[in-house]
Amino acid sequence: MRDVRVVSLTIASWIFYTIVNAGVYFGFGKSASQQWPHFLANEGIMLVFVAIPVIMFALNWRFSVYPQSFVLIILTAVLLLAVVQTFTGHGVVFINVMIDLFAVIGLITNFEAFVAGARFRRNYEENNRIWVERKANKQANGRK
Repeated sequence: MRDVRVVSLTIASWIFYTIVNAGVYFGFGKSASQQWPHFLANEGIMLVFVAIPVIMFALNWRFSVYPQSFVLIILTAVLLLAVVQTFTGHGVVFINVMIDLFAVIGLITNFEAFVAGARFRRNYEENNRIWVERKANKQANGRK
């Protein structure tokens, strides 16, 4: 794995999402027994969505940036909705502040992960271009 930073930031984004998601599900006074199955289903789906680009980055696949971008867009939307819900909900102020804090940290991590993924793609394309030029130069000089 050449770029561990992309993978670690994507996983960190998911961890902040999980914390915010737990705060939203369980922080507004509803019964935990009713919320628990929905929370686990939601986390299971996001785990699959996060695992796909992480595995692709681990294998240095060229198109791993696109599923990562899709996941980060979903995480960003959910984190923004969590912030909106804390302002419109009637939860405990401390829980609302913690949800907002982790949502902001998660949004920053999402942005850093997106930038790192774009940098990975740019470096991949640059290295590929250099390799193609070297191969063409060798063939032009008569060496194989």
